[in-house]
Amino acid sequence: MTSLDFYGIKERIVEILKADTTNLWDSTPSSRTKFRKIEAGSPSPKSIQEPPLPRCWVTSDDIVAIARPLMVVDSNASLGENMM
Repeated sequence: MTSLDFYGIKERIVEILKADTTNLWDSTPSSRTKFRKIEAGSPSPKSIQEPPLPRCWVTSDDIVAIARPLMVVDSNASLGENMM
């Protein structure tokens, strides 16, 4: 019986993401529209804010951050704060 190499799968995903230099990745982008670093594994709490930003982590570990909208907008009108 073979076992899956989960970290190897994450590394392969990183390779695929880095191959998309048109939309996703550039080690030295002129703007912050592309990731400057893509890594396998979860980040340490300290490394989340360390440069270079923006960064991407490919992980199946615990949730690092939860992003949620601060305000709901429809047809350019504020519908109030999102209280999730």
